[in-house]
Amino acid sequence: MKAYLSISLLGLCVIAPAQISTGFDSAQGYTGSTSGTSVTGQGGWYNPVAGSADGLVYTYAGNGLGMAVNPNGNDQFLACISQGDPAYGRAQHDITLIAGKYTLSMDFCAMFNGALPASEYLGSVSLQPSASANYFQSLYAWDTNAATGDKFDANFGVFASTGGAITFVSAGADWTNLPLNHWFHETVTWDFVSNQITKVTLQDLTTGGQVFSYEPTDWYLAGGANNSLGLAMPTAMRCFGGGATVGNIMGYDNVSIQPASTTETLAPTGNTINLGKVSSGNLASLAADDGNALTVCKFIVPSQTSPIVRMTQTYTTTKPSPTAIELDVKAKLVNAGAFKIRGFQHNYSSSSDDQVIADTTLTLSYATYTGSASGTLTNYVGASNAMQTKV
Repeated sequence: MKAYLSISLLGLCVIAPAQISTGFDSAQGYTGSTSGTSVTGQGGWYNPVAGSADGLVYTYAGNGLGMAVNPNGNDQFLACISQGDPAYGRAQHDITLIAGKYTLSMDFCAMFNGALPASEYLGSVSLQPSASANYFQSLYAWDTNAATGDKFDANFGVFASTGGAITFVSAGADWTNLPLNHWFHETVTWDFVSNQITKVTLQDLTTGGQVFSYEPTDWYLAGGANNSLGLAMPTAMRCFGGGATVGNIMGYDNVSIQPASTTETLAPTGNTINLGKVSSGNLASLAADDGNALTVCKFIVPSQTSPIVRMTQTYTTTKPSPTAIELDVKAKLVNAGAFKIRGFQHNYSSSSDDQVIADTTLTLSYATYTGSASGTLTNYVGASNAMQTKV
């Protein structure tokens, strides 16, 4: 009697943590006031440039700026206010980023209380250090409205595929002529692998308006396509309030940078049959749970203690510092028999295969067998973000 092992999906689930997420609220340990309390020293924030004006935490209730209440906010917000060149408003927070996709999400509000004409720039949010890192920035600018100081544009500082000088571009008409003292929600999604900004969104929270979305095809970070310039990973993010003269005010709330997806499911990029013979299917059959299984039968069994079928799968992750790794195998027997399945995760540090799926009896019906790696999880990620399993 022949026994068949049918596998239709092998997947690795890898998780990476969020980097920063704050609303500057009292419940998060921030102290604010109606006149503004320095954010420096609170929640890991600091003033990155000597001579700059500290970012200030305000309460929404009774705030001295007259800034509107954010419909998406709680009790407090951050304001970066320029006192004129060179005392721009700055607040910076360190972050740790790894290769992969991220989304910057934030609420912002612009105001002006100075003498016209207004001066550029209203403000920005950027990855830092901009002088040496692989960065981009948002840029809030008066553009053609400096004389009246009543409308502004939400632009983006991006680069060409070859890197070079930063260029400030618009995502379209919906990002222009925005009203003052309105809270907006903005997101920017980018991929450190392709080094591209892949999507931006904008919504007027004050009016509860439409969510506008734009997916650029030629917006890159400073390192150019695939970071061909080899620039270092950013180590901080900065909220900024600019303007060579007094009057520009930028409010920020609900600021976060986190992986665009906290998990990823990896289909194998390769599969090697160590023991057994393929009866039907191929790598594509193994990588998709579509009912078209890879079927492997017993061929030569070296000894009574040897597995009758063994396969090695390879993967490539975008998360080299995972917080969890899970191996999932969907399998069944075609013909009845007393057979078990087991799964291994390759440990690149010890050059061994660590068992993560305990010996479990197979049946004639499909079931998903799951196991999780433990210990130092970075040991399971090799050079060039490679990963390997065996079943």
